[in-house]
Amino acid sequence: MPGCSVIYPILLESPKPEYVLETNGDYVFLWDRNDVKMEHNWGQPFMIGSPGKIVLRGWVGKNLLQKTYALDSLSGNDVTPITRLGCEIIVDGEYLYTGTCGQARVISYNIQSGELLWETSFPWEKSVSSLYAAEDKIFVYTSTSNFFVLNKNGEIIKNFHSTKSVYLEINNVLYMNDVLAIRAVDASSMQELWRVDVGSYDTAPIVDGETIFVTAWKNIHSIEQATGKITWSVPNDAVGNLYITDRKIYYISKDSSLVSLDRAMGNEISRVKFLPEFDIRAPYIGGYYVAGDPSNDVIVVSFINSNQIIAFKVVNP
Repeated sequence: MPGCSVIYPILLESPKPEYVLETNGDYVFLWDRNDVKMEHNWGQPFMIGSPGKIVLRGWVGKNLLQKTYALDSLSGNDVTPITRLGCEIIVDGEYLYTGTCGQARVISYNIQSGELLWETSFPWEKSVSSLYAAEDKIFVYTSTSNFFVLNKNGEIIKNFHSTKSVYLEINNVLYMNDVLAIRAVDASSMQELWRVDVGSYDTAPIVDGETIFVTAWKNIHSIEQATGKITWSVPNDAVGNLYITDRKIYYISKDSSLVSLDRAMGNEISRVKFLPEFDIRAPYIGGYYVAGDPSNDVIVVSFINSNQIIAFKVVNP
């Protein structure tokens, strides 16, 4: 189940593969970089998009310095350095939030300028293991089993202890992890509203609009947020995170492809192969990330066994 981030050591094996996408009519190459070594994380991905930007945490440059920073989504150039690191990162509009390991803190930055806006510490708490943002609030669950709600200024407005990992609270409903399941609970009465079995899952569920998406060991599920009904399930062949847009879901597959699904139905729209093929026996296979800038129809892919990230324009977003 989602928990404290697992950050694996950097592998410096050589030579590193250099990937290209086979000739296709779905994506147009924009740029690539070969100086970014990504890490694997069981929680939120370490590469996420915002309007005009791609924010990532990795080991960068010839000396592989570890940092978090933003790239211009259309050029790939560095635009916003953010030197402090966290074990979870999320983006909400123009704000970046990072949750720390060790002593639990949440730190807020302006993505455009890199300015530190605020930092909130949680006394006696260890490691932020889950971090979400919704309805102008930030939701934090720690490895010491406490749930916190912050406002946009970083002030703690609610907290309680829970042995179940709580993801977030929307419209007075708590969404949390249960054994092989996701559970919704009334925040006032703590009465269960629904519980849906999805099988074993490690990556953080994605709450987007009125839908929850979760990548379980056997299937990718789309779940109605209000009812817990599974609207569709497809076999899980992903080796990294899901990137969700208004119409599509993107991910990297075990057969070395960039896959897109119809968000509403789960039907496969396209499957375009990367060359050379991935070595799925390699360690830390889950570190392939997909992120995007929907304002510019840009999608960016990173490869954990390479120092490469590559960006494409989506032809039919």
